[in-house]
Amino acid sequence: MAGAWVALGYGLLFSPDNAQVWGDLEAGGRFAATIFVYLPYYVTTLPVAVVFVHGRWGDPDLLWPLAATTGGIGLFA
Repeated sequence: MAGAWVALGYGLLFSPDNAQVWGDLEAGGRFAATIFVYLPYYVTTLPVAVVFVHGRWGDPDLLWPLAATTGGIGLFA
């Protein structure tokens, strides 16, 4: 999941800008792209990092919270 998140971030941050796509958003323009695309990515990056670290080097007692967080992030994505 962390690899997919990095690939998503790479595409969001380093892809060429396309004003036509921004205009197709319901609210229109760069503001809508920031609110509905970039902001959710940035907000959920920290939970993804926490899940990755705890999953890789965490305590086995944290399995249920880790699974619940992973499932929640998966549903969001």
